[in-house]
Amino acid sequence: MYVEIRRTMARLMEELPKLRKLAFKFHVKGLSPEELETRSDLVFALPEGIPDGTETAAKKAGEWGTSTSHKNIKFDSSGNQIYNPMKLKQIEHV
Repeated sequence: MYVEIRRTMARLMEELPKLRKLAFKFHVKGLSPEELETRSDLVFALPEGIPDGTETAAKKAGEWGTSTSHKNIKFDSSGNQIYNPMKLKQIEHV
């Protein structure tokens, strides 16, 4: 899914110079200079407004938390029993 988003973003970036030219070229009757300025700002802010998925994937990879599919799994904090050498010898002999 992120690949499709990145491809679409790349196509948008290719068309962005044309869009910038059109934003300045066509003057709408009754449009104030402030609105023209806002219009050009929107064109320049367009690439940043579309998420490409890379930031969210990096953020999720670095986070620690409970899994949504395995909420009932709990870890025992007294896991030292597993590494007890006497226990290991008993298991090996059995």
